[in-house]
Amino acid sequence: MAASTDITAGYGVAKKPLVTHKSVRDSSKLNVWCGLMQNCIFGSFVFAEKIINCTIFLDTLELFLFPQLDELPNTGNIYLQMDGAPSHYTYLVRIALDEKFPNTWIG
Repeated sequence: MAASTDITAGYGVAKKPLVTHKSVRDSSKLNVWCGLMQNCIFGSFVFAEKIINCTIFLDTLELFLFPQLDELPNTGNIYLQMDGAPSHYTYLVRIALDEKFPNTWIG
């Protein structure tokens, strides 16, 4: 049985939050990535790995997302926004994003 952890989350509040979320660690979960645009969905990409590190995420960008973006017209108008996960902000990933999206990625 997987271990569980109670997580209490609250943002910008002075009192104790009223919501407690139960998070299960080491569960049989699935990591999935997808990208959204105004008229396109890229993905879903299902990871075989339980932990997504820099190398795995960089491979996902270079082998999965970037080739699809290269097929679109007007890719110069794309802004990429990441959610700030540690694997999204490593040095190697930032170099790849700077090359592909100069001054147009957020994260």
